[in-house]
Amino acid sequence: MFLVAAAFLVTGCASKKIAYSGPAIPTLTFKVNCGKCEYKESGAALIAEGYKEAAKEQGAPISTSETAEVTILDYNARNSSARFWLGAMAGRDTIKTSVKYKNRTFEVENFYANAIKGIDDLARDIGEDIYKEIVKK
Repeated sequence: MFLVAAAFLVTGCASKKIAYSGPAIPTLTFKVNCGKCEYKESGAALIAEGYKEAAKEQGAPISTSETAEVTILDYNARNSSARFWLGAMAGRDTIKTSVKYKNRTFEVENFYANAIKGIDDLARDIGEDIYKEIVKK
């Protein structure tokens, strides 16, 4: 019985990879418009990294000529030591973006308020969320 349950857990819960079959997706360009936010210079690169990783996992080619403009509207990172020691009591890391692609504008935002993941992880996840929104039909 245990072996059957273990086999179900291993095979039944595995995520299925869905191959991308659409046209090339745009390259991301970035601008920052968040007033007095404490923007980390590597933020755009980390968002782009998450976007590229999501595209690679799905087999989506990235265009070299077509772009989507990502505007960073809010970027707030907790102190790493405070995040580690205090977790959610240290506040939260937040990123909010606006994305313009073709005739569409949409926002992608999220936050982390735990002791494990920080602003770098959040930025990569924002990139993945941008990818999901761009390929949404």
